Parts: sequence; C-alpha cells; structure tokens
Amino acid sequence: MFKNMIFSIKSIVPFAIACVLSTSAFAANITVSIPPLAGIIAPILDKSDTLNVLLKNGQSPHGFQLKPSNLVTLASSELIVLVGTPVDAWAKNTVVAKNYAFIAMNRLPGAKILPRREKVWQKVTQNNSEAEQHSQHQH
Repeated sequence: MFKNMIFSIKSIVPFAIACVLSTSAFAANITVSIPPLAGIIAPILDKSDTLNVLLKNGQSPHGFQLKPSNLVTLASSELIVLVGTPVDAWAKNTVVAKNYAFIAMNRLPGAKILPRREKVWQKVTQNNSEAEQHSQHQH
C-alpha cells in the first residue's frame, strides 16, 4: 500500500498544493486530519505555509468529534488532506457537507486499501498476555 500511495503522494499532493499556492500570493494554509499525514505533507511546504492537524498526537480517532475551533480551522484552510477511510470519517463528513477543497488519500491513483490485520494484533495481544502471566508465575 505505501509504495503505491507514496508514489501517488509524490505526484498528486505537490501538484494540488502548487495549485493552491499559485492562486494565493500569501502563505498556504493546509489542514490534515491525522498526525501521520502531517509528516507526509510538511516536507513539501514552504516555511511561510501553515500546517494544521485536527487530531492531536495521543488522541483516538474513534469517536472523535470536531470542536468549534476545528470547524474554524477547516473553514480557513485552502486545502484539507484526509485519509478518506473510517479513521477520519468524522472530518470527511464535514468537509464534504461544507464543500471545502480536499484530497482523500485513499482515492489517489495507485492507492491500494489493504485488508485489516486484526489477527496480527490479536496475536501480539495474546503473546503479551502470556508473557505477563509467565512473569507473575513464581519459579
């Protein structure tokens, strides 16, 4: 997924941001839904540009609700970058309803959505639980 997605990001996101910048003589105001997207977008922005992140580090996207300050941030953004999956549906619904300019990463050409890996997580959790039980066992 990431190889294809990174290729698409390198080709489309800079183009979209360049379009935003070309329509403005001022610094661009870009908003992303989650912190990992900020890490992808930040290197292609100019020092005078502003990058806003709606979901702060440590916050869970599950059940997240936009605050009035988030709505102001969205309204003032020239471009909003979303994952486009359930992880940031809370943002996409508002962005689409308000007709804001956005890019959904899952819609980029070449992006491939991989199946969830719940069994891997369950196995890690099970192994951690077994290790914890073993450490409590007296020898």
